[in-house]
Amino acid sequence: MKILAILLALCLHSSVLAQSRLDFECEGGEEFWASFPKGGGHATLHHEGRVIELPRSISASGEKFSLEGVTLWLKGDEATLELADGTRLGPCAEKAALPIGERELLRMPVRSSTELEVAWFNEHLLDAATRGETWTLDSSEIALRFIDSPAAPYESVTSVDLPIEDPSGSKVTVIKGWLADDSVSAVWHRIELEREGIGRWRLVSARRANLCQRGRQQHFFAAESCP
Repeated sequence: MKILAILLALCLHSSVLAQSRLDFECEGGEEFWASFPKGGGHATLHHEGRVIELPRSISASGEKFSLEGVTLWLKGDEATLELADGTRLGPCAEKAALPIGERELLRMPVRSSTELEVAWFNEHLLDAATRGETWTLDSSEIALRFIDSPAAPYESVTSVDLPIEDPSGSKVTVIKGWLADDSVSAVWHRIELEREGIGRWRLVSARRANLCQRGRQQHFFAAESCP
């Protein structure tokens, strides 16, 4: 299942790096996304489960980030990605910003939530980290993997907020909206993680709440099931 992840922009900048995350779709259907720090000194590329830190490089036009044969060029609302094996993806168009209806969805309050079991996923996470799978280094990617697992399948991600991280942990909020469901409009998740050694994460807790298509629960997320 392809994940459409739209990250809320929390910082403004006059260049193409005005958003902390940019999502792209290329000719041929390939997708990738990149996140950027405030200073713009590097880009973190997410492509097919790989996470690569790309330092900024000198470019005569637009923005360029490159390391060991992997290069990301940004110009306007388009991108080109060249992989280490010589594969070139592009032109790739930046995905549209959230329409007003979804922005309203993101402001919905959460009145109550249900706690989810995480022990089974921590075993999977540890196995993947031991195998060196790079998605285990990114708290947002871990949260998405947990939510899109067979235990909690949904069709698309409406938003993923910037993880609130400190030296010991991270909190990630994910909203999945516009579901193929005749009762549930959207589902809110809050995933809390803690670090276990260098580069390793463990889920501490996961909570879920529903927004309904009818009834009082159309205006807030809550733990109750939808009618």
